[in-house]
Amino acid sequence: LRSPQIYLVYSTYAKLKSTKVPHSGIRPAFISGIIWSVGFALNLVALRILGYSTGYTLGAIGPVMLTSGLSYAWFGEVSDPSSVRAFCIALILQVIGVGFVAMGRA
Repeated sequence: LRSPQIYLVYSTYAKLKSTKVPHSGIRPAFISGIIWSVGFALNLVALRILGYSTGYTLGAIGPVMLTSGLSYAWFGEVSDPSSVRAFCIALILQVIGVGFVAMGRA
């Protein structure tokens, strides 16, 4: 909540002083902060619905699995055959671990 207030005060001050505000430099950081805040709020909801063991595991491992999958599939960051094999093994182990946590809750 503090960053929008700072941005508003800064923009107002810059407008009064007739200086330019670098919106193009601020906008990506502002949008990523909004996305992070929404994700954090949804993680808190997941903790309440799923409980701490499953909710925290999914909240901590889920984004790692998503970003690592994107780095492999979309950006092609893992390309060496031995690295792809290690990546797939690690991903499978993560899925198995999260599955065990979810089964332990049931």
